[in-house]
Amino acid sequence: MFELLRECIEEDCPDAWQDFWSLFLQVSAPVVRRKLKACRLCEADIDDVVMETMLGLCENSHRRLRSFGGASQFELAAWLSRVANNQACDWLRRREANQPKMAPFTQELHSELQCPADINVPLFLREIAECIDDIGVRLNEREVQRLRLLAGLEPMPDGISERTIRHWRRSLERRLEHFV
Repeated sequence: MFELLRECIEEDCPDAWQDFWSLFLQVSAPVVRRKLKACRLCEADIDDVVMETMLGLCENSHRRLRSFGGASQFELAAWLSRVANNQACDWLRRREANQPKMAPFTQELHSELQCPADINVPLFLREIAECIDDIGVRLNEREVQRLRLLAGLEPMPDGISERTIRHWRRSLERRLEHFV
């Protein structure tokens, strides 16, 4: 067992624990951040996963820490990185399994807008449309139609690709950015 872990687990040395948690945070936080930011999740979610990883390492009398078989700090850092990555993947799978299934374009809107899962996207987009009208932006008929489709106020026609939906959204964003 790596000496730092031995001092932590067997001797319960406070300085060793401080060194270990410092290494843990230096290694695992960037791994989790990279994984969850790619899914457009917030800092609070990242902190939760890092904390869950920490707790997982300590549960059952440090069973997971005791299972580490490496002999160097480099091996420990690589192992912690893998543990953090696996924890982030597990967290994303649990999160996805607990979310209601949505149409692909609605799911994309949630992630793009970084909305909580319980937000009513059509209502939210209707409110945006009212705000657009209030600031005096005049959308042409095609832009209004696309906004209605994106808001779910009208059924999405068959054959509309994800790429087309992203293009519509970017076009509307560009059109509105001058007025914000």
